[in-house]
Amino acid sequence: MKVSESSRFDNIKKISFSNQTLIQYKKYLSTLASRVEECDMSNCILSRGVIRELSKEILKETKLKKLNMRGTRILSASTCFTDVTQSDQLGSFGEALVKLTEANFWASNILEGERLTETFDIFQKLGSFGKLKDLNIGGNQTLHCIEAKTFGQLMNGLEVLNLRSSYLTKEQLTSLLDLMEVETNLRVLKLGNNRIHGLEDICSNKLATALNQVEELELWPCDFTLPQMMSILARIERKTKLKKVIIDEETDRYLSVRYQTGVDLELYPELRSRISKIVLFSLLPY
Repeated sequence: MKVSESSRFDNIKKISFSNQTLIQYKKYLSTLASRVEECDMSNCILSRGVIRELSKEILKETKLKKLNMRGTRILSASTCFTDVTQSDQLGSFGEALVKLTEANFWASNILEGERLTETFDIFQKLGSFGKLKDLNIGGNQTLHCIEAKTFGQLMNGLEVLNLRSSYLTKEQLTSLLDLMEVETNLRVLKLGNNRIHGLEDICSNKLATALNQVEELELWPCDFTLPQMMSILARIERKTKLKKVIIDEETDRYLSVRYQTGVDLELYPELRSRISKIVLFSLLPY
């Protein structure tokens, strides 16, 4: 029996092209990526053609569920989609992403600047991220450009969200917290190093209620004030869905010093000991 070349990949579930320059292999690369369930393109250099062909394959028919573009860069980012109209090309990529279940864009420029805002406009028009449930968009320096209401509505519909080291606004976070207080699909939320101006003005009770709605919370490195952190952690004893909490060692030390004595103060060392019996409480260096 003669076996076609493409059929060789029928039983392969995962393929990796990581740490490669892939600007010359757009057609074959995209075809192969669409034949597997998981594709690793992390730390690659891509051309606009690769993105275009990959989007076409995903929209046409694909097995692809998980796409890893962590650290991946588009060559000549400022002219990335010049051979077609920018909005059409980005629309195509946005429509393709909603057919996946997991996408990782940590510290990638694939979704930055105008490409980011236009892609989120597509998500907004579609009303959700579609099948996409796990999004890592950490390390993004232009995420603050997304309109606050859109940010909150879309992010609240995910199940796993990594926003660490991305620039956010107080309005974006407040929009998300407002929705999370009522109901959320989020199970895992990762925040930290978000450089949010005016973060200290966000109500501690709002933070505590909303962030105790997820199952896994990572605040590393933590941006919240010490009173805000005490409110979040104290809530665990009263009402929580949390199963795992991660904070940085420095915040833990500051809390231990600030809340170690006092008649009217909740003592942090004792609180940490009690909540460690309720959730998995971990410290990470930073």
